[in-house]
Amino acid sequence: MVESEDGSIAPLIAVILALCGAMIAVLGNVGERLVAEDRARITAEASALAGIYGGVETAIVVARRNGAELIDAQSKEGHFSVTVSFGANHASAHAVDTWLPTSPTLKP
Repeated sequence: MVESEDGSIAPLIAVILALCGAMIAVLGNVGERLVAEDRARITAEASALAGIYGGVETAIVVARRNGAELIDAQSKEGHFSVTVSFGANHASAHAVDTWLPTSPTLKP
């Protein structure tokens, strides 16, 4: 008597589908993390640029409007540095005011 092989491919398809589902979940998680890191970096850069011309208060507003929190801000002679927290991600940025007039020197 000949045995039927109907349905013998079903377990293999089930395993393949389970592996594809797991890969999609992992890739989605990695992608989400990369987007969050980029948003933290971009928010830090925007806050530093806002801070160089508007001060700490403006840097705080820009960080909050982008969904982040300003952790640290330092301003010194045309330089402005910030660190922001965006969820579990932290990012730092530095801006320099190139429009700041240069100091005259005694050299001819």
